[in-house]
Parts: sequence; C-alpha cells; structure tokens
Amino acid sequence: MNKKITRGLATGLIMLTSMGVAFGAGTQFEIKATMDSGVKVMYKDKAQKLVDVNGEIKDPIMYKGTTYIPIRSVADIFGVSVDWDNDNRKVLLEDNVTLSLEKDSLETIMESVYSRIKEKPMMLANTVVTDENSKYYLGLESLKGAEALASEPMIGSIAHSVVLLRAPEGSNIEVLKKEIKEKVDPRKWVCVGVEREEVIVDNIGNLIIMIIDGANPTEVHEGFLKLK
Repeated sequence: MNKKITRGLATGLIMLTSMGVAFGAGTQFEIKATMDSGVKVMYKDKAQKLVDVNGEIKDPIMYKGTTYIPIRSVADIFGVSVDWDNDNRKVLLEDNVTLSLEKDSLETIMESVYSRIKEKPMMLANTVVTDENSKYYLGLESLKGAEALASEPMIGSIAHSVVLLRAPEGSNIEVLKKEIKEKVDPRKWVCVGVEREEVIVDNIGNLIIMIIDGANPTEVHEGFLKLK
C-alpha cells in the first residue's frame, strides 16, 4: 500500500476513533464539528461518493482545520476491504486480492482462508493429498483426478483439519461432498476428535472444503465462503 493510500486510510481512521459522542473506558470524548456537503473528495479527477455501510451518503466533517471522511469510503476508493471488530474495538483493513479458485494454487487459497480467521492453530503444516493418503485426510479411496491439500497442526490438543479439494470439470460435486462427509474419520487422532455431524463439507463451484475443528469450525467455514 503506497504512502498516499496509507495517509488517506489514516484520515478515515481518525474519524472513526475521534468522532465518538458516547463515553466509555476513557477513549471517547464529545466534540463539536461541522458537516460540510460542499467539500468534494476527488480521485482521478472524479468526485467520489462517500457512503457508510448501509449505502447512506455521509458528508465530510470539518474539525479544527482538518477534513474527516468515513474510512469505509476511502477503503472503497482504493479497493481495500474494511471491517469492524466490535469485541476488540478495531478497524480491520485488508488488501483485496482477487483469487481464481480455478487457477490459483491450493496453497494460496488455503492461506487466504486462514487470513480471515482471528486465531488460527499454531504450527500448521500443509500436506499434498494423493491417492496414497486420501483415505486418511478425506476418507476417499482415491482422488479420481482431483487435486487436494490438507492443513493440520504438527502438534496440538484440539482436533483441526482443513482440506481443499479441486475436482475436475464435470464432477458430481454433491455426490463427492456426501461421500467425504460420510467416510472421513473425524476421530482419526488418538485423543481428540469431533462428532461426524460437526464435520463441515461445502463448496464454491468445483472447490470443496472439508473442515474438522474442535474449537471454531464456523469461523473457518465463513473464511472460505468469503472467497466467493
């Protein structure tokens, strides 16, 4: 991210953190500022529409000689995603990277899934799934031309296994998902595991994900679905 973009995002961030009118934990204070609809934000010689998460137009705010605009609007202009972590009171910024679920490597896609998780397991290692080990990772006797990658911690006290499988064109995805759900061993580890109904198997197009996680499988699942 270049310096100009960083400065723009920082300006919006100041607005989010400084313009609060409620009081709490000594971090918020009330101010008097002026909304000015006459101020235009220009980018590449075009006036930009400033909107909030609901699509409502928000005019720039003038305060002590500084112009404040919503960080979401700045992020949208520069193609950066923005989210709000209410529990930790953090603004989350992330570069928007366009993935090709058909062409990008499974390693890249796996990394993108984990990047959307707040706390991922430690000491994760990727393993290429082959016909020789597909039964262990997916419960399948063979991959039948598919490519797959498994991610599991090298050591841990909680069951965790995420497998991405990219099926060949023309595959019956629903049948394949059902087979994985019914045949994968969710208790393949010595002391940990989950119930079969807790195993998540979903897909985006020809890309299937299998999730076994004893802590927060929903978060992993949601991270995958955000790849759409």
